[in-house]
Amino acid sequence: MADGWMARIDDALVHRRREQTYRERRAISGGNDRILHYGDKPYLNFSSNDYLGLARHPEVVAAWQ
Repeated sequence: MADGWMARIDDALVHRRREQTYRERRAISGGNDRILHYGDKPYLNFSSNDYLGLARHPEVVAAWQ
């Protein structure tokens, strides 16, 4: 194993790539909608503040007016 903290990080990244456990994030366009589309599949966007779809609900909109 190489010396130094940076070398340990590099070793860990190499190991994760070799074991196919390295996480790669993908940019997805579509804004802050409740449903995201990646490829042909729809996904519920839990990272938005509107995953319940209430931001455009008529009662919620009326309450803010």
